[in-house]
Amino acid sequence: RNTWSSQESAPTFAELFEINNLKAQAQAKDTEKVLVITDLKEQLDKLKGKAVLTKAVSLNPIDPELLKVDVTPVVLKLGKNRTAHTDYIRHTQEEAATLRKIVESERLLSPLNTSLDYA
Repeated sequence: RNTWSSQESAPTFAELFEINNLKAQAQAKDTEKVLVITDLKEQLDKLKGKAVLTKAVSLNPIDPELLKVDVTPVVLKLGKNRTAHTDYIRHTQEEAATLRKIVESERLLSPLNTSLDYA
């Protein structure tokens, strides 16, 4: 049986008019919402300039205190303490002497190794 030709299921002219009217109102509201959102975004652009945040920002930023690093060289710290500074210089000289002895002994063992000339 064809339901479109049936008088019982066919909407009346007034019902069709009301349905179309409601659809038009819903579409107008959707269009209005889009226009309001666009207008608000433009106002934000004007207030903030071109740097408008459109993404979420972390609520837990890194604590700047954790990023602080003591960059004062050890030698300057030791320079304030004359004894410690003298010990540091003596230790450095001993290490340099030890390295010189190692390089000299390697030169004697392999005289053809020219890379030791630059050590």
